[in-house]
Amino acid sequence: MNSHRRLVTVDVVQFFMGKAATIAAAQDHAAEVPPPNDYWIRNTSPRLRTLHVAPTAPITVNAMGATITGSAPKNLQVTLTQLGRFSHLDAGIFWLTVRRGVVTRIAEQYRP
Repeated sequence: MNSHRRLVTVDVVQFFMGKAATIAAAQDHAAEVPPPNDYWIRNTSPRLRTLHVAPTAPITVNAMGATITGSAPKNLQVTLTQLGRFSHLDAGIFWLTVRRGVVTRIAEQYRP
């Protein structure tokens, strides 16, 4: 992440929930089917992508901001610079909204 140039580097994954998670986990020969916590993450490519982040893009975290809010499921709005300071950022799952190649929203996916 380069907050001065407003860039993020992402690894695109597929995130499945509920019945779709069970099907995907079975397809991927997971050790547990249905998967724990009712979600499954599939990463089929090691390719990383670097994208520009719009200056007005709202950025929210929840589990990563729990030490600030006191609640893992509670959303906390942060700046791109603040996002880059969270430890274990690479372990998070984020939904990115991309329009014309520019990120216009970043939102952490809460996972139990």
